[in-house]
Amino acid sequence: MKRIARMTNLINLKATGNPDEFSRKIGVGKTRLAELIKIIRDTGIPLSYDRNKQTYYFDDEVEYVFQCRFIVKY
Repeated sequence: MKRIARMTNLINLKATGNPDEFSRKIGVGKTRLAELIKIIRDTGIPLSYDRNKQTYYFDDEVEYVFQCRFIVKY
């Protein structure tokens, strides 16, 4: 969740850089970055990449709330 929070913060700031830079900034490889981007997009959040500015950005200026719930059974 911390990684997703870091990702969304960088996306909101339009400060991701290109995929190589973005993956370094959040501490994952490019393959894992692609998986995390897919997870965000699969939730229905429109995420795009601007080749000229070399940054990812959210298409809509809407507030999204990410929630996570852990259930531990023993």
